[in-house]
Amino acid sequence: MLDFSATDDHQFDITAMLNGLTVSTAQIITEDGDYTLDITAIDSTNNQASNSVQFIIDTINPTIALSNIVDNQQFVVNDIDITGITEPYSTIELDYSTNHFEATANEFGEFIITNVILDEGVNDLVFIATDRASNQSVPLAI
Repeated sequence: MLDFSATDDHQFDITAMLNGLTVSTAQIITEDGDYTLDITAIDSTNNQASNSVQFIIDTINPTIALSNIVDNQQFVVNDIDITGITEPYSTIELDYSTNHFEATANEFGEFIITNVILDEGVNDLVFIATDRASNQSVPLAI
């Protein structure tokens, strides 16, 4: 819910624009997206004050797609880099055995986890992505 106000010793008008559209206080915004709220107050003596606030509404959990490994894949080396795609700027965590790795996706959602040392035999890898709004992916286990 939008909540904004202004105070002044004189009578004043306040206007608010959300992504270029007029809005009022107490208006409820529920759609996911990037927003800019611009507020301007002008008093009866033409004094003006403005403020702008940017925010994101994100209710969608990120997903993870691995680019260079698949379930049950076998390796002849035990030191690998793992690449994939998720929501931009998400944190990706990889846990297996007693090992923990973290990486951050770039602005395109691409990530790389480097120098993952696999144990000999079966490795149960579990990936979780957490976006900037703290939404978490379903664990991806391979």
